[in-house]
Amino acid sequence: MSDEKFITNEFVKELLPLRKQDSHKGSFGSILNIAGSTNYKGAAFLSSKAALKTGAGYITLATVKDVINSVSVLCPEVVCFP
Repeated sequence: MSDEKFITNEFVKELLPLRKQDSHKGSFGSILNIAGSTNYKGAAFLSSKAALKTGAGYITLATVKDVINSVSVLCPEVVCFP
């Protein structure tokens, strides 16, 4: 017999805590993401989106104005701060 373990949806669900029904985005932490520049707009978008996908509740992106215009369209749930 083998002791191999596979990463399945069920395996991951057992590891993660349940979220309460009455929770809100403030219940899951906040992140200040300082990223991006005029030449590298994608870095700000990708790192902000990654924070959302991992379960962070409130993400603030601090970046230059050129990046804010791009990111706010693609990811409106991220608060942008120039």
